[in-house]
Amino acid sequence: MKTHQQIEGLEDRIRKGTISDEEILREVHALLFAFDDADYQEKIRNAHDWANKYFSPSQSDPFGGRDMVRSHLLQELGLAGEEAKELEGG
Repeated sequence: MKTHQQIEGLEDRIRKGTISDEEILREVHALLFAFDDADYQEKIRNAHDWANKYFSPSQSDPFGGRDMVRSHLLQELGLAGEEAKELEGG
């Protein structure tokens, strides 16, 4: 499975709520070094930061709550998926 497909699968499971908080963090972290590309890595780091905020009400509240933070997380993953697809030559 290509990296952009992994990211799309992760996004889908987050939207459906079929993945635990720990799994999201673990999977996002595992994606960090899939490519030696600064833009891709920045998007994954941003997604990881949003994921950390998503799991803590005290951290997500200043950003509009869990739903808003989840939207930012999914947006960053989507951007990382697009970048991964380009890097994979797709």
